[in-house]
Amino acid sequence: MRLFYLNRLIHFIFLSVLFFTLLIGLYLVALPVLIIYLTSLYLFRRKRGVFKENPSITEGVLYAPSNGKVTRVRPGVVHPKLGEGLTEILVRLPWNAEYGIYLPFTSEVKDLHAMKGRDFFRFSKLENTNIVDRAGVFMSLESQKGDEIGLQLLKCPTGLWPEIKAMPGDRGKRQANIGLLPFGGTLALYIPEKYEILVQEGQEVVAGESLIAGQQ
Repeated sequence: MRLFYLNRLIHFIFLSVLFFTLLIGLYLVALPVLIIYLTSLYLFRRKRGVFKENPSITEGVLYAPSNGKVTRVRPGVVHPKLGEGLTEILVRLPWNAEYGIYLPFTSEVKDLHAMKGRDFFRFSKLENTNIVDRAGVFMSLESQKGDEIGLQLLKCPTGLWPEIKAMPGDRGKRQANIGLLPFGGTLALYIPEKYEILVQEGQEVVAGESLIAGQQ
């Protein structure tokens, strides 16, 4: 399993620059390059740990798809693609947390498309702010029983565009990595009313470990 989200070209560039600067004695250049490289490794680290699916425990349960803090839990939301009677859960991803996005439950990707619009600043006042038309990526996930969950990644002005490594028709188990949100941002979940919400505003969640919701 890869330990970092950085691709091989990035590693090659950094290591090549370090090698040649040290070779010709440019130590004052090599030091900041090394610091930048080590910082990049820390920021783009990948979640470690062995996961084993247990259907008897995880059936009908949704887990946190990312690290972060729950900033809004709002029932009775109408979504233009998923319909009405949904609960919206917003999670703010900090810039220094592990950036991975993971499947909240064993599911199939039914829809995936980029959203054009304005960036959403992660520290904006929420209140009644509507975020469904903001810039980012929207996905709909369908369980084996036909339940559909919406997952929306919102681009922050201080972050980069979400990177999704899944396509419609792809299937995966809970905690399967499907991409990342570099330097953080905001993640939104849209959950049918048949699920009981197990988190509250202000709660910190851990990707693949914290319970978000369960079928009543």
